[in-house]
Amino acid sequence: MKKYLKIILPLLFVFLVFFYLAENKNFLKSNSGISTSNFLKKTLIVDLKFPKDEGFHENASQEWWYFTAHLKNLQNSQDAFGLTLIHFKNGTNKLILIDVKNQKNYIKNISDSFSYDDSKLGLISSNNYWIEKELFKYEMNYEVEQVNINLKLDSIKEPMIIDKDPQSFSGVYLIQPRVNITGNIDVDGQKYDVDGMGWIEHQFFSKASSADSITMANSSFPGWDWWGIQLDNNTELAIYDIFSEGKKVVEKSKFMFVFDTNSSGTNFKTMSENDYSLEAINFQEGKENPKNYPISWLLKIPTENTTLKIKATGTEEYEITGTRHLICAVSGTYKGKEMTGLAKFEHVVLKK
Repeated sequence: MKKYLKIILPLLFVFLVFFYLAENKNFLKSNSGISTSNFLKKTLIVDLKFPKDEGFHENASQEWWYFTAHLKNLQNSQDAFGLTLIHFKNGTNKLILIDVKNQKNYIKNISDSFSYDDSKLGLISSNNYWIEKELFKYEMNYEVEQVNINLKLDSIKEPMIIDKDPQSFSGVYLIQPRVNITGNIDVDGQKYDVDGMGWIEHQFFSKASSADSITMANSSFPGWDWWGIQLDNNTELAIYDIFSEGKKVVEKSKFMFVFDTNSSGTNFKTMSENDYSLEAINFQEGKENPKNYPISWLLKIPTENTTLKIKATGTEEYEITGTRHLICAVSGTYKGKEMTGLAKFEHVVLKK
């Protein structure tokens, strides 16, 4: 497992940092090289404590929180929405909403000045906040132009600890892959009472690692694909595919985390690309780019009698930063039993 973590975990930071890079071009111009001195550091044993380590870390040189969700209107389940919130400490913050029924997308910068809580998750400005009310229970309120959201989040699973060394190349990385959601959203003046399922991630770095990570994002990884799958049997799959062009720092890599009902902390399963296959089976032409993009895939895990189709129901293209978000439905068989679920797909290409 450690072998795969050394390859994939730098991606997990890069996965969010492209937003920072796209809006901080002067930084990139002054950091054109790359050092891998921290890439293979020996892992430190950090005693993580919750809720404290969900919150702000003053000594971290970089830190971010990520939330993505599937929401549906309680009065009409055909009104479905995909929501993503990206928050960098003292940096770039974005809210992305996909209106699946009307195929409309809202991509909003959040320009507020935030204060932070170092005892629990707490991101607070004069208008917007994401705060922890009880252990692994949160409230979120954002008002950004045509989009207002007011949600309560209840994390069903405690954080999965992907890595816990703040000085490593990957830093401390936490995933909460199943979060129940209730509340309401207002889109273009139309209010919806909603519920749904979400996914939370949090990562932070010491000063020894984050500068190299940002430079690595600029110089070494042209892009990646990520699928976050939530099955109806309380199992989640996180699938990663890094792809490289030209000069490489790491080779092309694919693998998957599996979080089941017994998963907690560092107790979860990792599969290599030899254990499964994931093939694109349908495509559509891009809105601004004539290239055909995949919109559905077939996932097979032969040793576990699993075949799942992942099909996009809503799509958003963010050509400025080379990013696409897809809201997906999942159907098929998992370990021999009929299964349905939800998925989020993100395709990122870092543009220089």
